[in-house]
Amino acid sequence: MTTRFEPAENERGSALLMSLVLIFVMTVLGLVLFDLGVVESRLVLNSQTDARAMEITQAGVERAFQKLGDQINAGDKWGSGTNAYCSGGTSSKHGCSETQFHPADSDFIPNLAFDGGTYAIEFKPVLISTLPVPCQDSGNGLCADLMFVRVTGTLSNMPPGYSRSRTIQLLAQAVPGTCLICGGITASAATGLPINGNVKIAGSIQITGIQGSTSLSLSGASRQTNSYAALDSHVPPPGGFGSLERLPQLPLVCPFGRTCSAPSDRVESLGATLKVFRPTDTQAVSLVGGANLGENGDQSYPGGTRKGKGPLDGIFVADGCTMPCTDNFSGVTLNSTTFVDDNNITKPYQGAVGSFPQLTDPWRVFGVQYAHFACVPGTSCFGAPSTSEFFVNRAANVMVSSNCTNTVGGTGCGPIMENLGSINPVTGVPPPACDSDPSSSDYINNCPALRDNTPYFETQIFFTDQNNLPKTAKICWNRPALLAALTASGITNPKALEFGDPIAVGGTPTCDTPAPSSRPLLLYFQSSKPTRTGVNIQRNGGPTDYLFRGSAIVVTNGLANIEEIWDSCLTTGVSVCQDHQFTRDSSFTLMTTGDMNLGKSASNIDRIMGLFYAGGTVTSRKQTKTIGSITGRQLCFGHADPDACGEDPSPPGGQVPSFFQVIPDANNLVTTITSGGQFTVVSYQRYWVECKRTPGITPAWETSHELCDYTR
Repeated sequence: MTTRFEPAENERGSALLMSLVLIFVMTVLGLVLFDLGVVESRLVLNSQTDARAMEITQAGVERAFQKLGDQINAGDKWGSGTNAYCSGGTSSKHGCSETQFHPADSDFIPNLAFDGGTYAIEFKPVLISTLPVPCQDSGNGLCADLMFVRVTGTLSNMPPGYSRSRTIQLLAQAVPGTCLICGGITASAATGLPINGNVKIAGSIQITGIQGSTSLSLSGASRQTNSYAALDSHVPPPGGFGSLERLPQLPLVCPFGRTCSAPSDRVESLGATLKVFRPTDTQAVSLVGGANLGENGDQSYPGGTRKGKGPLDGIFVADGCTMPCTDNFSGVTLNSTTFVDDNNITKPYQGAVGSFPQLTDPWRVFGVQYAHFACVPGTSCFGAPSTSEFFVNRAANVMVSSNCTNTVGGTGCGPIMENLGSINPVTGVPPPACDSDPSSSDYINNCPALRDNTPYFETQIFFTDQNNLPKTAKICWNRPALLAALTASGITNPKALEFGDPIAVGGTPTCDTPAPSSRPLLLYFQSSKPTRTGVNIQRNGGPTDYLFRGSAIVVTNGLANIEEIWDSCLTTGVSVCQDHQFTRDSSFTLMTTGDMNLGKSASNIDRIMGLFYAGGTVTSRKQTKTIGSITGRQLCFGHADPDACGEDPSPPGGQVPSFFQVIPDANNLVTTITSGGQFTVVSYQRYWVECKRTPGITPAWETSHELCDYTR
């Protein structure tokens, strides 16, 4: 019998059910994918909106910087003047208020539309001494070169729910454009190790450097500091001469993280930073044996009446970055040897890689653009016409006798040539002693130089000043009238070199009125043996203070030697020098395309004061205090690596030279030697922040118009 199997009634329609389930699943997946696409599209649009809003905001920042730069380069300080920057403020200072932000005046910055949106610009002046950043006094309690800027960029016609606005708040700072002599220490060595050896540096350091090689190597007692706390105070004659009284007092600041409710809470600051463009592929800074960057806490001055800032303002190492920067290329770690504001060592230097400033570069001098500053023998532009070269065509070339006349103690340019230029005035060439090594006793004792036993002389020189006007002036050494005044003040055995105020040709020049730094003498020393001779100031016997009164810019193509105490005029206790400040009233600037020695061979050099530039190597070996500014391809200090500095054998250890930064006075002619405008407006990095918003909530900073939060 055959058995038959028939399908159960409850299995009928299962295929239909499975089809329906599959259709449902596919529908759900489709809806999910559709929603995901919508969300993805919204996220992309939101990201694009954020990016475009940020671009609009950045455009507003650049616009604000451009307008602020135009104003300060036109001589209109940000904290004073009559032009309206803001609208709605209660202050008469540009219409802005130092208590809160106010919108940019429509006449100052019109047309705020950009790329399908708009930006709103606000300004807030900065009160002096309220930030850890030094600033220039505008004369009314506000900073002339600092300004808080807040910019909100908004993208128009966006649907509800999208982030349409971004706000950046920053501190704008006007800094000198690329300058030939800026203050601090500037170095660049194509072989690496631009700064090498034991040295104490009070002030800023800027190094170009190269990839693959450490740029700054400090060891032993070496350190970088941020004030004049280590500089000696005035000791009344005849016991000493002092350094602090010759210099302007540093700006007072409120140290980072401190609320300064009383003047005693504030400290003096050099605004010292460490900036290294390269390397970024290896350790940029080497600290060995307790070498320090910055100090911990306030630093007491001699006598206890003043105090200085301890930590550095910033450490910036890299060849550019986009804010906010977080990389650390320095190789420096925060420990007992590194002190910097906010403990922040991850702020790479912004901007393009810097190059070493050269005398033959294009420079603007006194508002006029030149293709070269100075074209001396050995440079590619030697012999350039006066329309394209500033210095050599205007300066008094002391190798040419017709540039000097009416002298006491010599004829023509003889006294200057023999006593400063390492030249025999009779033959016009260096004597045989100048062929020896500059550190040898034969060179030191017999190569012509300015010395204690240099006979009294007065030499009248002729040159063309920065206004293209022919001038005559006097240079005087050990003039009896000045020596009598110095002796009457209690100074024992004084020595002094004076640069008299230049006057129109035809008048009678004198050294009674010293040349101010705004009208310096221009002196050119051309050497036939540039590796051995150039400008030479040498000791005769024991150490003696050589004082200079007045201002001069000296350029040579040869070796520059200063091996004796070289002081600016005293500011106290001496009637002929009362309130005579370095670098406002007395300013000595020495530039060479070759090498320079600042206390390389002679000991007990208490001070060498001046603004120094060398296209080659600057060497300072002894316990010397250099006060002013140093720019050099390479800087070799006490006990430097003999191979790195090209010397053998290595000098003995234990000698640690010191350097103290002096920013040239604003009226000094050297401050006008810049590329481009006199000032560039940049963002001071620690005070760059994006002001955050919470959806649906109006931020407090927007309604109060005060600073938004800087808490990291």
